[in-house]
Amino acid sequence: MHPTSMHRRFVLGLSLAWLAGKAGAATPGWLKGRWELMHDPDGSPKDFLEFGDGNEVLSISERGRVTSGVFAIRDEGIQLSFLLPNGKTVRMLMLPSANQRQLRVKSNSTGNVAVYEKTKR
Repeated sequence: MHPTSMHRRFVLGLSLAWLAGKAGAATPGWLKGRWELMHDPDGSPKDFLEFGDGNEVLSISERGRVTSGVFAIRDEGIQLSFLLPNGKTVRMLMLPSANQRQLRVKSNSTGNVAVYEKTKR
C-alpha cells in the first residue's frame, strides 16, 4: 500500500473514531431500525439505512450491498460518515422531520432533498 494511502486511511480512521466517540452510546428509539429511501428527485436507486446501537449505521443497496458507517446526533441533525471500499469518505447530514417520521438529506450538487421513511420491520 502506498504511504499516502496509508496516511489517508489512518486520518480517516481517527476522524471516524472521533465521530463515534462523540455520540452517545444509545440510539434513540425513534431512529433505531431500518429507513427506506422513498423519494429522490435526483433519481438515485432505492436504498436503506439501518441504525443500530453504538453509533453504527449500515447503508444497504437494493441489491444487498452493505456499507458500514457511523453516525452522531448533533444540534444540526444526524451526521453520517461512510468509508467506501475505494478509500473515499462519504459524509451526509440528515434532518429529521418534526414528527421524526422522515429523514431528509439535501444533495450538495443539486440542492434537491431526498426523503427516507422508517419501515415497518
